[in-house]
Amino acid sequence: MSQHSGPRLRFTVRRALEGAGPEAAWAVVKDVEDMSRYWRGHREVRARRLEDGSWDLAIRFAFPGPNNRGRARATLDEAARTLTLSYYEGPVKGVVKVYVTESEIVTEWDVSLVWYLRPLEAWVKRHFMKGAQHALDRIAEAARASLTRGEPSRALSVGER
Repeated sequence: MSQHSGPRLRFTVRRALEGAGPEAAWAVVKDVEDMSRYWRGHREVRARRLEDGSWDLAIRFAFPGPNNRGRARATLDEAARTLTLSYYEGPVKGVVKVYVTESEIVTEWDVSLVWYLRPLEAWVKRHFMKGAQHALDRIAEAARASLTRGEPSRALSVGER
């Protein structure tokens, strides 16, 4: 759609696992139904599993207003430990990948903003990068906490021991 044909926001954020095993981190990343717990820019995510194994996500973003809803398709590549989010409706369109290596969690962004957010593009990019770093921090903390309790798939936050 022409409203998203402007400049792209492209960046990568990394976070060392630091004691969280890659499988525990992947268990947190791939739980798309619980992603708003880690990705706070997503206030609410309703996930519906599709026949092809992907997920249709109805998203309410954290900012207020009538234009704070979007949709995305989430696909999981278990072998590569990669979650791909393809945002196709809403104020942000494009692809966000989150993947887990043996030593780190990485997120790569390639998105565009709806026309009315473009004047704020530099601020939005910094905001998204900071939010991504905080999300990766929360994921790593949850993965570490899950290992200490022996429950890699539904980790609680660090303060809930």
